[in-house]
Amino acid sequence: MYRSWVALLAIVTMSTVANAQVSRHEVDAAFAKSIAGSHACGGHYRTVYDWKSFDELAWSHHDKSKEEQLGYELSNVEIVGAGLDDACDDRDCKAVLANVDTIVYRATGKESEHGLEAQITGRTVTFVNNVFGSTRDGTDYYHALKRGCATAILPDAPADKVSKPKNLGKPSAKWDATYPVDGVLGGVGTELCRPTSATALKVSHGKFSIPWFASDWTSKDDDAKPVAVGHIDGVVHDDGTASLAMVWDGRSLAARDVRTVRIKRSLDAIQTASLTFKRVGKDKEVQLELDADGDHCQVGWSIRAPRPKQKGDPVIYGNGPKWSKAKMDAVEDYEPNKDSWDHGSIRKSRGTMSYGDITTAYRCDDRDGCKDKFSHWTAIGYFLQPW
Repeated sequence: MYRSWVALLAIVTMSTVANAQVSRHEVDAAFAKSIAGSHACGGHYRTVYDWKSFDELAWSHHDKSKEEQLGYELSNVEIVGAGLDDACDDRDCKAVLANVDTIVYRATGKESEHGLEAQITGRTVTFVNNVFGSTRDGTDYYHALKRGCATAILPDAPADKVSKPKNLGKPSAKWDATYPVDGVLGGVGTELCRPTSATALKVSHGKFSIPWFASDWTSKDDDAKPVAVGHIDGVVHDDGTASLAMVWDGRSLAARDVRTVRIKRSLDAIQTASLTFKRVGKDKEVQLELDADGDHCQVGWSIRAPRPKQKGDPVIYGNGPKWSKAKMDAVEDYEPNKDSWDHGSIRKSRGTMSYGDITTAYRCDDRDGCKDKFSHWTAIGYFLQPW
């Protein structure tokens, strides 16, 4: 990787080259030589410097004339080959570039996000370089090609193998129900796992199907709507274990651009997934876990048994009478609105929770005692921290 760093030597002598008298023929020759010396992609390329675009730039608005710019352009094009070699260390980019036969260099005066872009269309790569920005080195061409390859279409599109339906074993109707999504049992979202996009889990005759979503890999917007990529089918057995079959057949995966192919590979690479049904007291909980692209994923569902009627609202801070600090300090700390599984079977009758400069005391209203955030708590007093 980064054979391109060798090309940084060109920058050392750039000022000398830029000030020397350079002809267009020399620029063309340097471009052709640079590309001819690139072998990692395995292709043979025709080089084209777009002199028409160069001549059409608004030279009167800049501090260099066309003739003065030629020296800089020679430095720009003689390091394209190094970036091309580095890009072909990536197998997908290599597959795209192996189908290319023409490499065009086009000068522009328009600013862009990266200053240099590689546009890959059909059998042509076009580098569009803002020549009034910083002079390029080989790593810039490498990164431009990587960005261009991500949206390029792979030339070979082998048909996906059709797998036979998996025998998932004998289902059990014991767990039949519709389970609402439980955000507490779910994990943090990743590119290939969107717990917040989960829908209610319906189990009928011991069978179920879970729609699966991924982040929209074609969008730079973090808030873009997740994309359906397939579903996880399964049956639940009498002991609460489940057998699963992952089916990645979302329409969005049919595209053959490199970034989509990589998502499909990552989904296909998921080796194991587990889904368990269990009873926790009078509640029923379901949790799905899998590892996707190096990230751990959890999605949860549950049916909670009815609780005793709550007598107060534990999420309103400052409810109840104002207490002294000494009285508040006498109450054992407990945070009913946070994950507190470490309390295990410990039963609590009172607790406190702080928010900013307000500490609120709570009383447990569950007949069997309170042990987690699903318990019912009533605000009974508060203390305002003096500044």
